[in-house]
Amino acid sequence: MKTTTNLVLVMLLSFGQQLFAQDITFDATVEDRIIFTHEARFFDSGGEDGRYSNYEDREVTICSENGAPMFVRFEQFNLESGKDFLYVFDGADMSALEVIGSPFTGLYKKPVEIQSSDRCLTFRMTSDFNVMRSGWVASIESILEPIPEPALAQE
Repeated sequence: MKTTTNLVLVMLLSFGQQLFAQDITFDATVEDRIIFTHEARFFDSGGEDGRYSNYEDREVTICSENGAPMFVRFEQFNLESGKDFLYVFDGADMSALEVIGSPFTGLYKKPVEIQSSDRCLTFRMTSDFNVMRSGWVASIESILEPIPEPALAQE
C-alpha cells in the first residue's frame, strides 16, 4: 500500500511540473530581470502566436533554480535578417561571452540548441523600425532534474 501511495504521489508531482511549466514572454514585464526556473517556454515579445515589436532593445537573464546548466531548444525562429538580432550570453549578464553563432538573425542564422556552461543564460533582443517577423518559440530546462521534496512517511 505504501509503495502504491508513493507511486501515485510521484506521478502527481511529475504531472504537476509538466502542467505548470512557466511561460516567459520577452516583453517589458521581464526586461532587465533575472528569472529562476526549472522549465519554461520562452517567446519573443509577441508571445506564442504574435509578432515582436519595432524598436526593441531588451535583456533578460534566465537561471536554473537548482544550479544546473540550462538547455534551450528553439522550435521556431524568424527575425528580420540582418536587422533584428537575438544575442545570447553564456552567463548572468552581458559581460559573459556570447554563445557560438550569436547574434542570431533571419531564418538561416538561427539557434537550434544552446547549453549554458553554468546556471544562467542572458538574452538580448534588438529590432529596428521596419519589418516585424514571427520571432521565436523555445523550450528551456535545467539539465538536471530538481531534487524532489521527500515524501512524508505514513505510519
